[in-house]
Amino acid sequence: MSATQDILQFKEQHQITFPVGKARGVAKELRVETIPEIIFLSRDGTFVKRLNGKIDYDQLRSAVEEIL
Repeated sequence: MSATQDILQFKEQHQITFPVGKARGVAKELRVETIPEIIFLSRDGTFVKRLNGKIDYDQLRSAVEEIL
């Protein structure tokens, strides 16, 4: 299985509906350093925040609340 197929399978398995950078070719442009890595962008595409490595729900929720 190719890396792209692995990513698509992971997205389906975990019901991820948002774009995944590596699958779209922007990982290099955004300087992704770890997998997984979550990058928050504003509506106009400006960098807001980055979370590196595996995180739990509470960490994700806290980051989103901080941004909002």
